[in-house]
Amino acid sequence: MATQGLRCSWLRSPSRAVADRGESAQPGGRFAVLILLLGVGLSGAARGQVVTEFPVSSFAEPYGIAAGPDGNLWFTEYEVNHNNIGRITTTGVVTEFAIPTAGSGPTDVAAGPDGNLWFTELQGNKIGRITVAGVITEFPIPTAGASPQGITAGPDGNLWFTEEGKDQIGRITTTGVITEFPTPTAASTPWGIAAGPDGNLWFAEYNGNNIGRITTGAQPPATVVIDGCDSGVPDVIIPDGGTITDAIAQCAAGAGNHGAFVSCVRALTNNLKDQGIITGAQKGAIQGCAGQAQVP
Repeated sequence: MATQGLRCSWLRSPSRAVADRGESAQPGGRFAVLILLLGVGLSGAARGQVVTEFPVSSFAEPYGIAAGPDGNLWFTEYEVNHNNIGRITTTGVVTEFAIPTAGSGPTDVAAGPDGNLWFTELQGNKIGRITVAGVITEFPIPTAGASPQGITAGPDGNLWFTEEGKDQIGRITTTGVITEFPTPTAASTPWGIAAGPDGNLWFAEYNGNNIGRITTGAQPPATVVIDGCDSGVPDVIIPDGGTITDAIAQCAAGAGNHGAFVSCVRALTNNLKDQGIITGAQKGAIQGCAGQAQVP
């Protein structure tokens, strides 16, 4: 394989960037990101792929990024003098929203089950929530110096996050109630966290050199069933606050005939796919069940 298309860029980790502001920092305060420029030094189908960059405010230090339920991408701007949550459309239009707490150091961001975006404030010691309209609410973490880092939506309808400063895993409800759970290993420094297919949360311990798992007590999600037809699609919470099954029930209640019901379900699932909540295959499975259902 040719290597002309490889470029190595050095970026600062937010946890290490504190040294620039006179705070203590550990050795190795920079990490490498290896960027493969497709179409340069490659052959076959990979040739011709294009990487496009969209500038944000100078020295904003964008860090975490996640797809939002509004069809846009949302990202954090860590740098102390910017301290924003950013939104970028798929055409590259950037809008920035200031976080109320100065110098909060936002790091990770994730889409929540309530249709909002949730983010961690490493320096502010808070969990933030931003609506797709840009309204920000902050929730202080009970433990001082927790330094929240990663965040993800859990299968139980809550958000789960890591506390690198106090070696804990946090859970926050969509109404802002926070519960904290210590990791067994001292000085484990949990960073990244993700929901697993087993209904648990899994996280990485940077200094503990472990992978951790924390249970939620949640059962695997129910699936969307229409008149006895199991689509196999998880019955997740959608932005209106109910589940997919709740929305389909509304279609059934408002439809005067079977055709109207099918049309309503089709419009619903098309919208859910456009928002990235379900896949094309899942949309087809739900629509297939609706088509054969004896509803209404």
